[in-house]
Amino acid sequence: MPELCDVYDRNGNKTGRIQPRGLPLKNGDYRLVVYAWIEDEAGRVLLTRRHAAKKLWGGYWECTGGGVQAGETSLDAALRELHEEIGVSFRPSEATLLRRELDGDTFLDIWLFRKHPALSELRLQPDEVAEAKWADRSEYELLCRAGRMVPFCTRFYQWREEKENEIERNRKTLRSESGGKDVPRPRPGMHAEGRRL
Repeated sequence: MPELCDVYDRNGNKTGRIQPRGLPLKNGDYRLVVYAWIEDEAGRVLLTRRHAAKKLWGGYWECTGGGVQAGETSLDAALRELHEEIGVSFRPSEATLLRRELDGDTFLDIWLFRKHPALSELRLQPDEVAEAKWADRSEYELLCRAGRMVPFCTRFYQWREEKENEIERNRKTLRSESGGKDVPRPRPGMHAEGRRL
């Protein structure tokens, strides 16, 4: 049975319609895909290499991700993909939505999780993931420059820094509005379902 996906409108809201994954969308219809990044305390990211037999970007490095299925939220899909593809489980409270982007007829939600699972603990989905590794920023950027990363996965550190700057601006605004009282930093993993923090 084909995988079913919700159809979204141009504002990223579900229309109430579903369709099988892979079918072309009508003009004005959109789908939703998630990317789930894992970063450890040293700032390294967990990269996975797509199985060589995959039609699109086979053998390239990426983060975990996939299409949002019918009835799922964006965060539900990110948690499911992490569990299915690499065998790692997270609580919803451990997720941070870095951003939402629009690429043609596809909304892309980029999630961040902070954890350090040992590579030996991962359970890689055989037909999806060939291998996994931790990469520091210099190695990650080297893979990007060498054209070995899936193109949409080449801006992680930019997105993370933009989110950190946004959070800091919000703290300063709140501090100003509270008469100069210090505002605590949001704890790691604070998230907002379907919207930016």
